[in-house]
Parts: sequence; C-alpha cells; structure tokens
Amino acid sequence: MHEELNEQIRQHTGGARDLSDAVHGYLREVVADASVLGIGLEHARVYPAEAKIEIELVGVPGLQVSWEPRSGWYYQTQQAGTYYRVSREADAASRVPDAETVAAWLQLIDSGELQGHDDRPDPLDPQDQALVERLATIGAGQDPYTPG
Repeated sequence: MHEELNEQIRQHTGGARDLSDAVHGYLREVVADASVLGIGLEHARVYPAEAKIEIELVGVPGLQVSWEPRSGWYYQTQQAGTYYRVSREADAASRVPDAETVAAWLQLIDSGELQGHDDRPDPLDPQDQALVERLATIGAGQDPYTPG
C-alpha cells in the first residue's frame, strides 16, 4: 500500500520527492508549530517502513498520538482504544491537515481534552489524486492548500 503511494508521489514530483520526504517534512512542521504553542513532546519520530508518525506528549504520558497518510491523525489509549481526529467521511486535506491545525489539536489533547471519532476514516477513492498532491508538497514549503 505504501509502495504504491510512494511511487505516485515520485511520479507526481518527477522523482524529486518520495513518501519518506513528505512524512519527515510534515513531522518537522508539526514539531515546529507545537513548539510555538509551548507543547512539550516526550518524543516525535517517523517509522519510515510504515510511513507513520508517532508523538508522545509530555502532558499526557503513555498516550500515543500517531499519523498515517490514509487514516490521518489518531490517538490510542490503553483503556478506551483508538480515536481519530476526523470522521469516516474525511477527505485528503482532512487527513493531512496543516501543521498549525495539528498543533492546535495536540494542544487540546495535552490539556486533557481527549476528543475524537472511534470510526476509522473510510478508504479514499483510488482515482482521486488529492492525497498524492497533498503529500507531494507538504513539508516542502510549497503546499498549494496553505494560504500565503
């Protein structure tokens, strides 16, 4: 699944970027915006083989906040399970929101406001290139969906 997305990003960018570039760049932006809001991070890392970001907040020990391209941001609790930032009908932009949107959501979680949807977002239409376009540019300073 990630191999196909990786190849689509490579084709879209003429080989200039791949999925790993997108995920690492996205994490850098999220960490920078979280820092601006004063959110303490215990750790923030990328798992390249899974195209996954994982963050642990200082204010909520043991709570894993994660991101994957096809499901978006979610967190997992040992007691209650997995909760997604967006609902089942989420589009590509909702699954890959701007870093400042993610930082604001992390700030809510860090304050103890554990909000989310317990249904995983539905699969995206494989013919829709919005996810590829979003990932091809995010974290590279050229996101077409961000004003300015």
